[in-house]
Amino acid sequence: MVLAVAVIGFAGWLVQRDPPASPPAAPTSADPSADSSPSAGSDDPTDDPIIDPRGPLDVLVLGDESVRGARSAGRWIGELGGTDGTEVTNRSRPMVGYVADATPDECGLPSCPNLPAMLRLVSAEQPDPDVVLISAGAHDDGIERTVLTRAITTFLEQVRMRFPTSQVVVLSPLVLDKPLPVTLDTVTDVVRTVTKGADAVYVEVGQPYLDATGGSAKDRLAQAGQVLRTTVGDALAR
Repeated sequence: MVLAVAVIGFAGWLVQRDPPASPPAAPTSADPSADSSPSAGSDDPTDDPIIDPRGPLDVLVLGDESVRGARSAGRWIGELGGTDGTEVTNRSRPMVGYVADATPDECGLPSCPNLPAMLRLVSAEQPDPDVVLISAGAHDDGIERTVLTRAITTFLEQVRMRFPTSQVVVLSPLVLDKPLPVTLDTVTDVVRTVTKGADAVYVEVGQPYLDATGGSAKDRLAQAGQVLRTTVGDALAR
């Protein structure tokens, strides 16, 4: 499994500060001058804040069935912040994508909009979460590359405008069951390319739902969730 990440940051700040011109003796852990807060207005790239996944997180999820459900495929998301609990607002819907939407008969719900429409349904009063977690693409099978590129580019721009202080994390497209979508490799490449050119973090997660073996369906979901929690958690910690 290859992990390709490029992390920028947001809450739970951990930063490095430029040393003063004539540094005093190194402060001890009890010294109040050992300030770990970010310097306002700093242009130093070393001051980029980094996610600390060891504490509770506030996560907004936009995606398909690969990240839906507190008791099923999306359960691992609530464990990203550790045992203290992560607050998850999950807007995901089955059978949808960056372009593809689904009818009620297809998804089993009254409304299953694609991700851009899903974003527009988020309350205007929703505060910026720590993380906006995005997982989709498997249902965009067969969409023309230029159309998909434009759709994902615009969507990520809209996410950034809507949540300017959040860490935007985009997962490679996940599939729950075989057969694989015919154009999955192309869709994955588009998602990867667009995300890396955007103000977002791309995480290559492979296909843990398909790789899980043995036991019941519940056991396989748990196994895949553990892989995803570790992979995404490691990405956030970098």
